[in-house]
Amino acid sequence: MDAEIMEAEIVGEAGNLPAVTSGRLPDTVDVNETLTLAARKMLEESGRTGTRDTYFSVWTSFAQWCVSNGRAAAIPTKEGNLTSWVAALIERDTPPTSVRRAIAAVQWMNRRAGNLDLDDRPAKTILADHRHAWAKAGRETKTSAPVHLDRLEVLLAACDESTPTGRRDRAVMLLGFFIRARASELAALRNRDLELHDGDELLVVTKRTSKADKQDEGIEYDIDDPTCIAAVKAWKADLAAQKADAPGLPFFRSVTRHGTFRKPGGKLVKGPNGKGVRDKSGEGDGITRQTVNALVKAAAERAGLFGEFLPDGTSNPAYVKTLTAHGLRAGAPTELGRSTDMTVEEIMEALGDWKSADVMGKYVKRGRRDGGRSGQDRHRAAAMSQLRLDRADRVQHDA
Repeated sequence: MDAEIMEAEIVGEAGNLPAVTSGRLPDTVDVNETLTLAARKMLEESGRTGTRDTYFSVWTSFAQWCVSNGRAAAIPTKEGNLTSWVAALIERDTPPTSVRRAIAAVQWMNRRAGNLDLDDRPAKTILADHRHAWAKAGRETKTSAPVHLDRLEVLLAACDESTPTGRRDRAVMLLGFFIRARASELAALRNRDLELHDGDELLVVTKRTSKADKQDEGIEYDIDDPTCIAAVKAWKADLAAQKADAPGLPFFRSVTRHGTFRKPGGKLVKGPNGKGVRDKSGEGDGITRQTVNALVKAAAERAGLFGEFLPDGTSNPAYVKTLTAHGLRAGAPTELGRSTDMTVEEIMEALGDWKSADVMGKYVKRGRRDGGRSGQDRHRAAAMSQLRLDRADRVQHDA
């Protein structure tokens, strides 16, 4: 008697690709259309770590919503499930940027599993309406307060240079500012990525991977700021003293309350059989992007930036409370907008880390206004100044 083939959903382990449910198995399988185990594993682990972790987390939320509403959290994802979930997010007053990320995460998971046919147009249609309503109501998406030079000095002063933790935190914040780094990019730095030249008066830092570097060719930054170089040298001395300066090891390390680092490969991680094993890759010895964010916030707390007044005496606590590690990346364009007459295009060309003029424009305008000037570029500001009713040299004509 032939065994009955039952239709069922295959549920993979956490972190693996959700299985494609297909009903009955075909009579024959074309080996040319199948993946080897190695290829499947590489696809499962594809994508940048930060993106992958974020999208897996979003997918988990989507799957939990589906299950709680009697729906199948499977791939291929049904258009109705995606659209209905997006509607539920909007009903919970989720910010438009988070809804957009939710749609992208579900699409990403489907593409990784080989499904390119998920129609997300209905979901994006209701997202567009939500975004319009959000803007019409005058609501803004929270962004980090930029760390311009004055604010950077305040943060640095809150770090105790007599301790390894304080010296590390100073180096983190200075490098974040000068290489316009995201928190994940700072955490990814290795000892080999920082080299001193010209009698230690020039520091060359290489970002091996970056969101803007699609080909992973690496981006180099030349830094001649004495404060930054001194901070990096001080931290390098800590690494050397604890024999943690091998080229392939993380540059920024977790520091215990005793001022020591974990030994290379010393982090306990979950092994294939569920038991604890020692991580031999060296990855586990470095700080995480969450640590970078936490140390910036902690420095701001110690510096009193979360208090009622800013260092210049102006009251704007809500602005500073948004401070995160991303404020370090936003610092350079904000400072150039604050202290120079450079246009957005000139600053984009000078820094080279942004492709979007809209994003750059927001940083620059914020810097100009923080410096007590119009947020507009000098040509437009000059033109608008000619339209003032109280302009002394205005020539009056007959009405």
